[in-house]
Amino acid sequence: MVIFGLMIMILMLVAGGIAVDTMRYEANRTKLQNTLDRAVLAAASLDQDLDPTLVVTDYFAKAGLQGYTLDVDVEQDTVGSYRKVTAEASIDVNSLFLHMVGIDSINAPATGTAEERVLNVEISLVLDISGSMGNWSPTGGKSKMQLMKDAATEFVNTVLVDEQKDLVSVSVIPYNGKVNAGTLVANHFNFTNEHNFSNCINFSEAMFSTTTIDPLSPLPRMGHFNKDSTSGSMTNPWCPTNEYGAIIPWSNNKTTINAAINGLNADGWTAIDVGMKWASILIDPSTQANLSAMAVAAPASVDPIFAGRPVAYNDRDTIKVVILMTDGSNTNQYDLKNEFKSGLSNVWIYERSGQAPQFSYYIPENNRYRDPWDNTNYSTPIGGSAARQMSYVELWSRYNVRWVADNIYPTSGGASSPYNWKNRIRNAVAQHGGQTVGDRRLAAICSETKAQANRNLVIFSIAFEAPPSGEAALRDCASTPSHYYDVNGFEINEVFAAIAQTIGQLRLTQ
Repeated sequence: MVIFGLMIMILMLVAGGIAVDTMRYEANRTKLQNTLDRAVLAAASLDQDLDPTLVVTDYFAKAGLQGYTLDVDVEQDTVGSYRKVTAEASIDVNSLFLHMVGIDSINAPATGTAEERVLNVEISLVLDISGSMGNWSPTGGKSKMQLMKDAATEFVNTVLVDEQKDLVSVSVIPYNGKVNAGTLVANHFNFTNEHNFSNCINFSEAMFSTTTIDPLSPLPRMGHFNKDSTSGSMTNPWCPTNEYGAIIPWSNNKTTINAAINGLNADGWTAIDVGMKWASILIDPSTQANLSAMAVAAPASVDPIFAGRPVAYNDRDTIKVVILMTDGSNTNQYDLKNEFKSGLSNVWIYERSGQAPQFSYYIPENNRYRDPWDNTNYSTPIGGSAARQMSYVELWSRYNVRWVADNIYPTSGGASSPYNWKNRIRNAVAQHGGQTVGDRRLAAICSETKAQANRNLVIFSIAFEAPPSGEAALRDCASTPSHYYDVNGFEINEVFAAIAQTIGQLRLTQ
C-alpha cells in the first residue's frame, strides 16, 4: 500500500506538472501570437515608412521576447499601393516538470499575415450647372454655383493626390438641360452623323434601362438648333458648339479638371437623368475600347496607365463611384423632331454677292414655290436655276427656328390647312423630357447602375438646397439612405470632403 500510495503521489505530481507546463506554454504562445499579429498589421500599413522586417523585429524586442526564431516575408509594389507581410515565429518553452518524463521543452509556434492595398478607383462626378445654380445661397454667402465649384475642386485635390493619382480616374459630367459630350468624346464614341456642329446626345427611353453601350449602335446625336430666338443669325445653340461644359473623361490631371470646373456657369434647364446616364456609361466596361482609343492617340488624351478601364464590375482591385448632385429637379429637354433633323428642307435660297438672301419654299400639296414677301405661288423658286435647296442641317445652323417660321413661312390657309407650314416649322422642336419623364428615366438608370453594385460600386447623391421633388429623386438614386445628403450652404463643402474621406476608406483593404 505504501508503494501504491507513492506511485499515486508521483502520478499526481506529474499530472499537476503537465498542467503547469501547459499553462506556461499557452501563455508564451499567446504572447508570441499577439505580438506577431500587432507587428504584421503595423508593418503592412501603407503609411508605415520603415522597413517592414525591422518593424516586426522591433515589436518583438519591445515585447521582451527572447530566444525566438522569426522569419518575415514582404510583398509590395513599387508605387505604394500594395503591401503584404507574412511572419512565422516560434519559441521554445522550457519545461519545469515534463523533463521528468523526457520532455525538456515545448515549441510554441505563431503565424500571421496582414495585407493592405489601395484599390483602383473610377469616379463619375456629375455636376448641375443649370440656371438655378446661379441663385444666392442664404446660408452660404455665395452663389450655389460658386459653393459647388469650391467643394468640387477641393474634392478633386483630395482624391488625386500625386503619389496615387495613377490609381484614380475621374470623369466630370456637367449638365443642365443636356450634356455637352465635347469633341474628345464625340471623336471616340459612335455618334450619328447628321451634323458635326455640336455633340449632345438625345438618349432614347430604352437606353436608360442599361449602363452599357453597343459600339455598333450609334448614339443619337441631338439636332443643332436654337429654339426661341427671333433674330436672324443662329446664335446660342441649344447644344454648345465649343468645349464649354464638355465631359472630361477618365482623367487624373487635377489642373485640367479644376480649370474646367472653375470655368462653369449657371444657365439652362435641368436634365439629371442625362447626367446620370453619362455617369453610368463612363464606369461601364463596355467603353473599354473607347478609353483605349483615347490612350493610344497621338497625343494621348487619356493617361495610358488607365488602359483596360473601365474594369469589370466584379474586379476585386477596383471600386466605382458615382457622385450625383443637383439643386433642382428634372425640367425641360428639347430636340428637333426627326423629320426636321436631316435631309433636304423645302426652303430654297437665292444668294447674290452684297445682297441679302432671298427665300422661297416648296409646297408639295400644290407643287408650287411660295415667295414669302409677296405671298404668291410660283412654278419655280426665287432665283430660278441660281437658287438652291437647303438641307435642314444648314438651315438650322444658319437661322433660328422661330425666325425661320416667322419670316420664311408666312401663314397660308387656316391652322388646319395642309398649306400651313408656318405652324409645322414653329413646332419643329419638341419637348422630349420634363419632370415626369426625366424622373422615370433617372430612376431606371439609377436602378440599373445599382444592380451592378455588389461591393465595388457606390452612388452618392447630393440634393443642394433642392425642392422636394429633386430630393426624392436623388434619395432614390443613392446606393443606400446613408449615401444620400440633403445640404445647404457651406454644408456642400463638408459633404464633398466626407465623400472623399469615405472613398479613401473604401480603397483600403486589410
